Amino acid sequence: MIAVLLALVVVAAPVTAADAPSLYITWHAGPQRLTTTLANGTPVGTTSGAPTVIPPGLYNLIFDDSAAVEGPGFELKGPGVNVYEDLFFGEIQSGTLTATLLPSSTYTWRNVAEQPNIIFTFATSAEAGASGFGSTGQGSTGGTTKTGTPAKSIVGSDVVPFRGKLAATVDAAGRLALTTKGKPVATLKTGLYTFTVVDKSAKKGFSIQKLKGSAITLTGVAYKGTHVKTLNLKAGQWTFFSPSGTKNYFIVSK
Repeated sequence: MIAVLLALVVVAAPVTAADAPSLYITWHAGPQRLTTTLANGTPVGTTSGAPTVIPPGLYNLIFDDSAAVEGPGFELKGPGVNVYEDLFFGEIQSGTLTATLLPSSTYTWRNVAEQPNIIFTFATSAEAGASGFGSTGQGSTGGTTKTGTPAKSIVGSDVVPFRGKLAATVDAAGRLALTTKGKPVATLKTGLYTFTVVDKSAKKGFSIQKLKGSAITLTGVAYKGTHVKTLNLKAGQWTFFSPSGTKNYFIVSK
């Protein structure tokens, strides 16, 4: 009797951004204008001595400027990575990018816009943990990954791409407009958008709503001034309007 052994080949699914751990880059008003940490608060990068060691792999870069600090520009460099983000110098409160850190490699980050000579260095271990990533503790390569929570200043956000800025206006006569690069918005791709609303009317406001969803008020009917908010626009039909006013439609597609 001949026994036939069938080998089962298990192919590991690629790690996606939704599964990946995060690095949290935060803007500050103090002397250290930027900090980079893991989800558990461990600082990533040292300016002298042994560098921080973290597992290699795909990471979400979660940017938080909820303090509206102008000036800092975050730069991350190393093998296969060249990232720069300034959150439009205080105009945007949050954003998300991704970076794949290679094994046994050295990376640096700095506030290139204000403190280019202060360089933080960290390294990656030779291998990731069994699940594709190690723990978030410094120098460890085993355990459970903590992914943390994206900044709350992004309305309806998860790990989604930042698409750009939209200009919203309410003129003195109460007429509304929504444009991108000077052209009226008709179609957009899903993702994060920063709305800068310039409201010159004390009787009309600017709201946005997805079909069958709840309305999001960016400026109230009595508000005059400029307001900035980042929204996660999901696929579907959207409208912008002032309460009791005409609705203007646009489409968001995947």
